[in-house]
Amino acid sequence: MAERKEPSVEFLRYVGAGGIVWFHLSGPVAWIGYAALAIFIVLSVVFALQGGVAWSRRRVLHLWVFWSLVYGALKALQAVMTSQPLASEFDWWMLLTGPSLPLWFLPFIFVACGLAVSFDRHVKLSPALEGTFCGLASAAFVVAEPMMPIPLAQWCIGLAAVAAAIPVYRATQGSWIGLVLWSVPILVIQEELLLLAIPVVTLALMSRIETSASWPALLGRLALPVYVLHSGVSAITGLEETPLAIVTVLLISTLLGLVLMRVPLVRRYV
Repeated sequence: MAERKEPSVEFLRYVGAGGIVWFHLSGPVAWIGYAALAIFIVLSVVFALQGGVAWSRRRVLHLWVFWSLVYGALKALQAVMTSQPLASEFDWWMLLTGPSLPLWFLPFIFVACGLAVSFDRHVKLSPALEGTFCGLASAAFVVAEPMMPIPLAQWCIGLAAVAAAIPVYRATQGSWIGLVLWSVPILVIQEELLLLAIPVVTLALMSRIETSASWPALLGRLALPVYVLHSGVSAITGLEETPLAIVTVLLISTLLGLVLMRVPLVRRYV
């Protein structure tokens, strides 16, 4: 969830965070909210490709460790308060994701950006061949996802979005053939999530809206705290599933994010 100045991208980041909340709390037509996952991954990978940064963006790993400790402590507290065995609050897959499943995104995006930039540096293909390869890779990961356990299922969808991010990046540089050819296998398998996410994120990246207002940047800045806080807010409040409950969780997470952004000890982690 890298920083970006274009208002359309900043607005999209916050709306995407809201979509993730909607999906995780089982709102109506939840898959539309899940498309925000692909949007976040494409944005992060495109920004990494623009900066040529491979494996040195370790802030996401620091965020992962911090919030894993926070959610681990909350789970331990819950076990004590409910007189349950501590082991009942934890699963083996949490070694790869952290104690809260949405945290899987943080170590994944570190790997995703590193792989994408390394691919860009070392693999030289024609635009057409690259787009075809990326399209087939995206389709293969989408097909594999239902057969995978946590967290490999999440990584499959994530890698499908990483493969899409490369032709999206080429399109922002003026070469559209790769993105067109990428879409062919996705249309064949009718993968709705990517077919929704990729046009939206590409349009946002290509837009050039000028504004002196500061609120778009603030909204974009709030996407990360909303993402990492919403599962805890939902668990503590017991709110889920109804649209009103989901909007309430989003608002509480937003307000809590605004507060934490002003607390010196923790603002680096939001």
